[in-house]
Amino acid sequence: MSMPTSVKQQSQRRITPGAEFNLGNWERVAEIGRGRWFVAYRARPRHFSAGRPADYVVKLPIEKCVSETTSEMLRREATISQELSHPHVQTVLEAGFTSTLSYLVLPYFPGETWGALAGVSTWRLASRCIWVFRQVAEGLLALHEAGWIHGDLTPNNVYVATTGHTLLIDLGMSVRRPVSDQQGQKIFMGTLDYAAPEAFVAGRAVDASSDIYGLGVLLYEALSGRLPFVFADSHRLSKAHRCMPPLPLERLAPELPSNLVALVMKMLAKEPFRRPRAEEVVSEMIELEFALFGQGLQLPAGGLKSPGDTQRVA
Repeated sequence: MSMPTSVKQQSQRRITPGAEFNLGNWERVAEIGRGRWFVAYRARPRHFSAGRPADYVVKLPIEKCVSETTSEMLRREATISQELSHPHVQTVLEAGFTSTLSYLVLPYFPGETWGALAGVSTWRLASRCIWVFRQVAEGLLALHEAGWIHGDLTPNNVYVATTGHTLLIDLGMSVRRPVSDQQGQKIFMGTLDYAAPEAFVAGRAVDASSDIYGLGVLLYEALSGRLPFVFADSHRLSKAHRCMPPLPLERLAPELPSNLVALVMKMLAKEPFRRPRAEEVVSEMIELEFALFGQGLQLPAGGLKSPGDTQRVA
């Protein structure tokens, strides 16, 4: 994949553990997040004085993960940002790529991932939950209309600013539509707990409806306090996603509106063609948002898995 020429590319040297490193015009200030492959720092332009706020984020691979794979993931995020500007999809301001270092520069927003917020009582209101995931659905719709599939919807890839404004982040596993698997090998690289049934079947294509399933899992978990399927063994988890119905949502959260329950269960349909399209999800969630506003309906307490507990394909 070639980078659009309007994304800046700068020559940098490789990071060494514990050493200061050169990111061109950017100065890192503090580490704010670390995942399986990438680390994020608050940063500011190097010419700013030390007293100026660090209103940017620099994202780059962890030292042991510097590879063509992680470089390609960052390139993909930059490419999507070049092709798509949407308030609920992560924006890339600058990108740098060489044979030894790749990085992105993103705007910084104070906030947390949904994975960190979901256990907080003030965020266990049904109205707030629908508010957040309506924004996620709008971001997904924009991605799909631009010809992309997110491919890895998890609580930690949904970022909620302190204002409540919500972003889809970590687009490195996104793929262009339509996705084919002509060699009959799995192309899915996401998180198994949130993966659509077709992601587990060799020769089956992952498409926009696979994102809808992942969003359905996120909603089911947020509304009930538990995942639809919880198995430590990946083979049993795969079979559950492909063949088992989840426990009815109304049994876990009986006070939820019936139309909300019906929407989530449609999103979790085993057959992709039975799931609603992103625009349908957005429309229904807007109606639900109005209906639930001010009701104070508290959701069941539950524990989201930590990022290390989720199972990934990579």
